[in-house]
Amino acid sequence: MEKRLKQKTRIITFAIVLGALFISGCNNTNDSKNEPFDYGELGVSEYKYPEEFAIGDNLRAMLENCAIYYTDYDNSNEIDAEWEQGFIHNFCQNSWFGYDYLNSIGDNGGLTISKEQVEYIYNSFSGNSAEFMSLTEGEDIKIDEASSGFSYAELLDYKTEDNGDEINLSVTFKISNAVDGDIEKEGKVTLIKNPYSCFDGYSVKNFHIS
Repeated sequence: MEKRLKQKTRIITFAIVLGALFISGCNNTNDSKNEPFDYGELGVSEYKYPEEFAIGDNLRAMLENCAIYYTDYDNSNEIDAEWEQGFIHNFCQNSWFGYDYLNSIGDNGGLTISKEQVEYIYNSFSGNSAEFMSLTEGEDIKIDEASSGFSYAELLDYKTEDNGDEINLSVTFKISNAVDGDIEKEGKVTLIKNPYSCFDGYSVKNFHIS
């Protein structure tokens, strides 16, 4: 009788431990996703990478915009409130810079984006997640209040070096403005894969032009 009780106790204990492990495994599976945004709510789909790298229209537009506003950029640099406001102005309220995600908001009759959408665009750009402390929860950012400068950039040529999840680019831009006219500038860019980035699945790790 005592032997049977011991066996029964072992079976119950084993079942409890197994159940706990199963629940823990389920929780770990969900936690491992660790997604910073609800992409379904944002209307964003995972980017499907082609076999060979090519710069798409959204990524091209983003790099050209970088060439206007940044000489040196590294996504490991800390950002402050002033940088946040500059990013919003340059990448969310720029009348000369469009990309599918922002255009779709306007096409659907939306003239504002939320704090979360700004932070998603920043994540798309940099590959980093950050809370924009210069914005408050529930604040609407008007995308139709755009005031752009008088500089243009065109990506003339690029060469690629594939390094796994990183893409190293040697780039040539034509920068045009009313003061200097047209100037060609050479640069180096490192891109990192970011499957939910609205810039064709890539973010900028670092960017330098001279």
